[in-house]
Amino acid sequence: MCVIVIKPAGRAMLRKQELKEMHLCNPHGMGFVCESLGTYKTLDFEDFWRHVKRVKRSEVCVIHFRYATHGSVCADNCHPFTHDGVSFVHNGILSTPPRGDMTDSETAFVDYFLPVLKRHGLYSPELAWIVSRKIGYSKFVFYENGQIRTFGRFTEYDGCFYSNLNHLHFARWVS
Repeated sequence: MCVIVIKPAGRAMLRKQELKEMHLCNPHGMGFVCESLGTYKTLDFEDFWRHVKRVKRSEVCVIHFRYATHGSVCADNCHPFTHDGVSFVHNGILSTPPRGDMTDSETAFVDYFLPVLKRHGLYSPELAWIVSRKIGYSKFVFYENGQIRTFGRFTEYDGCFYSNLNHLHFARWVS
């Protein structure tokens, strides 16, 4: 199962070891979005670490580690998906049939969520309505201009917000 992490403004970047544990649980790529660096996606953890450690303490950063269910394992299929200045990350599986090699996440983002968000805004009831029709047990984060909107239950742990804490159990199991 993928994991999403929201690092709030004012909180230091997570430690390399914790990020590595998330990668070991979700080995099919990773990415992040923040205001100063934009969107970055890769399949290589060390490459990811070189970039994510440059995120400013003063900014929100949304991080995603992928466990592939739809679409090939490639950097293009890593989250966040960014189109027209809006980024989207997803943890879960959607009933939206993926197009071509796209993931179910990117297909739903482009076909359903992005048009509504661009027309009505990040905090609109219209976005909440379309999300309610698609989300199921998933978790979403939309990011636009340094602002985020979440859907689904996130857990606060050590100053960040997580879609799940599976990496903590995994780290204990393999230690």
